[in-house]
Amino acid sequence: MTKAEPGIAIEEQASEEQAAVQAAAPPAAAARRTCTTCGKAIEAEDGWVAFPCPGCHKQAITRCASCKVLENTYTCSQCKFEGP
Repeated sequence: MTKAEPGIAIEEQASEEQAAVQAAAPPAAAARRTCTTCGKAIEAEDGWVAFPCPGCHKQAITRCASCKVLENTYTCSQCKFEGP
């Protein structure tokens, strides 16, 4: 944090959770996003979802529609949290 005026602090960075949510946002055209569980490329697929890891909030978890429906297990690469 830096001080703009005495006694007034300005936040310079978003929280780690907000950063993970931003990382989980739909990708730019040049980026390639894959399912965390099966590794399938999902840019052109409908029904996929991305969200911050429920365990650490630092890693973005991306799931294709198939793995989501089948409740296949995913594992966070940072904290090793496992979810359905």
